[in-house]
Amino acid sequence: MIIKFNRYFLLVVIALFFSFDTAIAAICALRVPDRDVYRLFPEATGYKSVVAELDKKGREEIEELLGQSLELNDIGIFTFYIILKEDLPIGFIHPHAERGTYGNVEIIWAFNLDGSIKDYLIQRSRERETRELKSEEFRSRFRRKRLGDPFTITNSRDINPDFIRPINGRKRPSSIIAYGAKKILTIDNFLFGEVMKAAREKALKAKEE
Repeated sequence: MIIKFNRYFLLVVIALFFSFDTAIAAICALRVPDRDVYRLFPEATGYKSVVAELDKKGREEIEELLGQSLELNDIGIFTFYIILKEDLPIGFIHPHAERGTYGNVEIIWAFNLDGSIKDYLIQRSRERETRELKSEEFRSRFRRKRLGDPFTITNSRDINPDFIRPINGRKRPSSIIAYGAKKILTIDNFLFGEVMKAAREKALKAKEE
């Protein structure tokens, strides 16, 4: 089923539900989805994927919002996951890679239903500070942060130390995560804002019944 959302992009909704004992998940960018979805959402029982394509016009819009050019891997098809408990949404996951000093840093972002950051996992990184970036102490600094928060210095990819304290004063590795948070929140709001809104409304309606 193909749904057109304004002139910027096409949203293809893959209406497939996956249980955790599924051997193969279609269109899955997570390396070990059955493990990592459960790690981020222990109460989850399944998930569904939503795929959107970012076109040239959409790219220009996002670059203007970020004040930075997007990377090559920021263009094209994005896979977004609605996390379910039974048939009700409880959150979202979006894996994405950021450019590091020694190659890409693959981050699995988890979001609450209100769109704020729940947590993140790093599934691949060659950075010297990978252990610190994976630490509970550093990850906790991003929780409940949301779109519009000053993750980075204005028109820069550098972490804003007044908002999020860098690991051991090291701005470069910390900036990978901070800019990644700002970028993924911006992209998701642009591409999947309507999907997130519908999921929230479904969960709220079920709660009121």
